[in-house]
Amino acid sequence: MNKIQFLKGYGSRKWLYNHGAIGVLAGDWLARLSNGTSVALSKGASALTLTIYDAVGWAYSKNEIDLTNIKTLYFYGSSSHDKALLYFGIVASDYALTTNYAQVQIPLNGASALVSLDVSAVTGNYFIRFGRFGETRTTTTVTCSEVYGV
Repeated sequence: MNKIQFLKGYGSRKWLYNHGAIGVLAGDWLARLSNGTSVALSKGASALTLTIYDAVGWAYSKNEIDLTNIKTLYFYGSSSHDKALLYFGIVASDYALTTNYAQVQIPLNGASALVSLDVSAVTGNYFIRFGRFGETRTTTTVTCSEVYGV
């Protein structure tokens, strides 16, 4: 079971997830299935692992995060599939399938990558999420090691 704690360090980073520790701002990470077979979220000792089985689904922060004083969000992780439409982003509702809010595509090469999302023009509360939005033909795993804002 993962501990929920406030994570300090690395300058002004506001940690939402850091190698097994869930930041208090996020509260927890949950999974949502929108369309298809199923999704599963595993909270391991060093990573969140979202497995999407022939579905559209995502992991998201339990709490809304006030982005007013955050300029950039970062996601560090990897994906197991080279053709799925995988994204990291923000949304006003935990159940929304919309792409009307800011998001960026996660690289699909299987190697770990750091993805940044500029939220400097955003004010107010949003859920942070990552997952697949679009096609449902394949089983895909997204592994997340870090999510933070500066």
